[in-house]
Amino acid sequence: QEDFAWLTGLEPASVASRSHNIELYFEVDDFDAFLARMEGYGGVELAGPPKEQEWKQRVARLYDPDGHLIEVGEDMGVIARRYLAAGHSAQEVAAL
Repeated sequence: QEDFAWLTGLEPASVASRSHNIELYFEVDDFDAFLARMEGYGGVELAGPPKEQEWKQRVARLYDPDGHLIEVGEDMGVIARRYLAAGHSAQEVAAL
């Protein structure tokens, strides 16, 4: 887990003190709709604000009721289609 704090944006000390030194991961097609749905629920604890990874995938991390870390990311196929539709070449998209 050497790079886990870097990947998640969490404080390195917190990775050892909470049950978030590992995470469950899911992908969604409509990331904005997912965020809106999470905002509609009361009491959802986010690990930090949603962020865009270096490879252009938007992700959000939240805690389940037992304090385990869950990451929900935008489906990479959706990202590829968005960049292709914006006029990027297949080579540019593959380099993401």
